[in-house]
Amino acid sequence: MVLTPSQSVIFVYQLLFGLLLAGLTAAGTIWFVDDSWYQGYHQAFNCIYIGGLASVLYCLRALYLNICARKNWDSAWEIWYYIRPICGLVTGLLAYVFLKAGLLVLDAKAGPASSAGLYALAFIAGYNVDNFLKKLEEVADTVWGIDPSGSGRARQNGNNGQNNDDRNDAADGNTPPNNAAKPDA
Repeated sequence: MVLTPSQSVIFVYQLLFGLLLAGLTAAGTIWFVDDSWYQGYHQAFNCIYIGGLASVLYCLRALYLNICARKNWDSAWEIWYYIRPICGLVTGLLAYVFLKAGLLVLDAKAGPASSAGLYALAFIAGYNVDNFLKKLEEVADTVWGIDPSGSGRARQNGNNGQNNDDRNDAADGNTPPNNAAKPDA
């Protein structure tokens, strides 16, 4: 199978993004281990990096599935491959913030979350951005009474991201533009 130029660029972007994040994680562990400023934030940085790495893994898997296995590549989704790792960085940070704030818990025992638990949740948040954000909307609704966004409300009502006038809602990732196949199906 020969990759198109755009597929090759996306593949290289994903690899470089992943290597950069792995390098930053290693650098923080090796070089900043004695720096007091870093000690206060190393878990947050690691959660960000792990969320990003998980998103890169998800994108690489989607590339394989859509180019090689299913042969249903759609160029309408190319921007998704560039944005998804950035979303993973953000959701990795959100996982850290919500766990530290006590709004998400890993077990019933009182006390701080372990590093392994933080990193596992950051990985899940980065790998499964859509469901993690849906869970945060549920937390916001439960804790503060904030209604889910339009796409979250549509998912809760069971119409899979379609809004009231029955158009595709590509922004929530449930229905691709022009009825194209979602890259991470």
